[in-house]
Amino acid sequence: MIEKRKHTAWYLKDLPGSDRIRRVINQIDPRAELEELLSHFKSEFKQQALS
Repeated sequence: MIEKRKHTAWYLKDLPGSDRIRRVINQIDPRAELEELLSHFKSEFKQQALS
């Protein structure tokens, strides 16, 4: 799980608003929570891109 968090945070580092999600990623543990969080972030990112 630690490795997955590290890679996920790295991939998101240059996206707008990613600082908030990267902090949360480093605090959560279960994989299901990480997947849910990323899904929510993806939805938010799409909405911002369309605005």
